[in-house]
Amino acid sequence: MAEPHTHIAALVQRYANGRSIKEIERAAGLNEGALGYYLKPSSTGRKQRVPRLDVMERFEQALGAPLDEVSQAFVRDAQFDTGESFSAAEIDLIHRFRELPDCDQKRLLAIVESFEQHPYRATARQC
Repeated sequence: MAEPHTHIAALVQRYANGRSIKEIERAAGLNEGALGYYLKPSSTGRKQRVPRLDVMERFEQALGAPLDEVSQAFVRDAQFDTGESFSAAEIDLIHRFRELPDCDQKRLLAIVESFEQHPYRATARQC
């Protein structure tokens, strides 16, 4: 699975359940590109704008994602300061962690603590 380059792409990846954006659009009764347009990086290099509410509601309905999650992804991609500075990968990791049962969350935290206690400094070539 490719690493998402935007917060909205990470959100789509998280809720897509293996479906392509075209399959999601078709299942939601949307025209091709209705959602995909917002996943394309800007060719001009400008900051992205936060879309209108009706666009965010299309994402909400097509993905089954909460509207606040959809809006936050767009806000972060527009580079507004939301008080958090997480990358799309970090947000994806947080959501995946939250989906784990409590016992698995505790196991994962123990693994992280182990890494903190015994740091291994990998070189760029090793990563």
